[in-house]
Amino acid sequence: MKNGCVFVIVLCVLSRSLTAQEVSGNLQGRGVSPQAEPVADVRVTVAGSSIQGTRGTRTDSQGFFQVLALPAGSYTVRLERIGFRPVVVDSLLVRIGNTTNLGLITLEPQALELGEIVINAQRLSIDPASTTIGANVDAATYDALPVGRDYRSVVAFLPHANTSYYPGDPVNIGGATGLENAYFIDGVNVTDVHLDPPASDFVLPYNFVRTVEVKEGGYDAGYGRAIGGTVNAVTYSGGNAFEGSVFAFF
Repeated sequence: MKNGCVFVIVLCVLSRSLTAQEVSGNLQGRGVSPQAEPVADVRVTVAGSSIQGTRGTRTDSQGFFQVLALPAGSYTVRLERIGFRPVVVDSLLVRIGNTTNLGLITLEPQALELGEIVINAQRLSIDPASTTIGANVDAATYDALPVGRDYRSVVAFLPHANTSYYPGDPVNIGGATGLENAYFIDGVNVTDVHLDPPASDFVLPYNFVRTVEVKEGGYDAGYGRAIGGTVNAVTYSGGNAFEGSVFAFF
């Protein structure tokens, strides 16, 4: 019985000594300028095969940093701060029970270089000097709308316009019939109600059209003799690159 008690006591002592063994190490250093002045708020990132992801910290007001409880192994330490060149320390060994000291790490100043700033100009534009009521519908918007294959079918989606079912009258604008509208293709007036069918019934495939401009009211005298509205289809123009498209209807 006495021997059993001694065995239990020895086992407890050994267990406490085993649990007290260290299994990690620490890392520390100090970031300074070329004038040996401390550099605060430097981001310190530690990466290595002994840890998952990365570990990190920042330098304090005196430039000191410390990363605790790192498993033993080889690490890469990266120090970076806006206005300074990044510093990378490779193959840094951390041993169990030891604190690896990087000492003073000099960060060289670097002029701040801003990248290109791109402003997306595709936003709603309002001309405060214009009294015209209307809209412009580009090809991308046209493709997203459930409209017919005729470019004039998009006009019915605009305010103050609706589809007409009278022959030769594709759309009503502002309460006027289609025969009281003016139609243009690339700025050329194709309105002629005396033809049979009217010239405004000319079907231009929608994929030929880049933009449909509709003026519903308040336009200048250059668009006279249009009681309802004006519809101007602007087709695609040539460019420096060869391109095309293929489509089908089912």
